[in-house]
Formats: sequence, C-alpha cells, structure tokens
Amino acid sequence: EVGVDMLHAGRLAEFGQLLHESWTLKRRLADGTTTTTIDRIYDDAQRAGALGGKLLGAGGTGFMVFVVPPDRQAAVAQALSHLITVPVCTDFTGSTIVYRKEELLAAGGAKR
Repeated sequence: EVGVDMLHAGRLAEFGQLLHESWTLKRRLADGTTTTTIDRIYDDAQRAGALGGKLLGAGGTGFMVFVVPPDRQAAVAQALSHLITVPVCTDFTGSTIVYRKEELLAAGGAKR
C-alpha cells in the first residue's frame, strides 16, 4: 500500500529506494535468492541510474524490473543492452481482460 501511494503521488525516488531496500533484505534472508550474474546486472543498472529493482519469477528464470527516472533510462538501457529488455509502464486499473476470445478465434489462435 505504501508503494502504491508513492507511485500515485509521483514519488519515484522514494519508490525506487523502497524496492532497493526490499531487494537488499531479501538477499540477506534467503540463500539462493541471487547469483553473481543477477548481482552484476543489478549493480550495472544501479551504476547507470536505476533507483532500485526487483527480481520477478521463480525457479531460476524470470525477469528483473528496475525503477529508472526518465533522464537515466537511455543510460540504463545501454548498460543492459546485452540483455533482452521489455519496457513497461504503470497501470492503476487493476486486473483487466487482455484479450477477447472472439479476437483470438478470428486471428486463428485458438480452436472452437
């Protein structure tokens, strides 16, 4: 709830710091939370201007998400250019339908 309030209020730096603190605590609490590769990616992103980040997913695969101010996004993208990057944006609408069955059927993507 605190993080959502920060985002609604546009307090990006505080939200990034919250994510960073959460990541730091999680790494200390559980062995196997990170690897040297993940740590290197996180450190590279921070050096380039990311305010904080988080590992998403489980089972040895997944994504990392970073909070990056607009003026540092190009630098972070360059620092991580050897990786697949997926730009995202914040959505406050909650769960929504991302496809409709009719559209999927029309595109030939599912059987009737």
